Amino acid sequence: MATKFNFASVYSKFRGSTWFLLILLGVMAIWLTCHFLFGTDRDLGGLNLFLSFEASVSLAFFTMVSDQQTAEAKKQTDRIEQILQLMNDRDQKIMEVVEDIHEEVDGH
Repeated sequence: MATKFNFASVYSKFRGSTWFLLILLGVMAIWLTCHFLFGTDRDLGGLNLFLSFEASVSLAFFTMVSDQQTAEAKKQTDRIEQILQLMNDRDQKIMEVVEDIHEEVDGH
């Protein structure tokens, strides 16, 4: 089965990593340093926009990953139900054979 590149999953893993945290803190430190030293982004609206954009994109990706996980869990649950049904069917056949054996033994 070929694996497909899933950007949402990769991004979700990256966002939960130490690297993401370090990059985010680095961007914040540089941004705030430029703000205080050079007066850039005076009202911090650009920083607010940047963080809001990142949060919105992350939420979309996390939702996609969650939907994929839910679909995979449903497939697994359906397969387990199929296996349990097959096991119950086999158990029923075995019980029928056991009952036939008991009838033969009781008949003798």
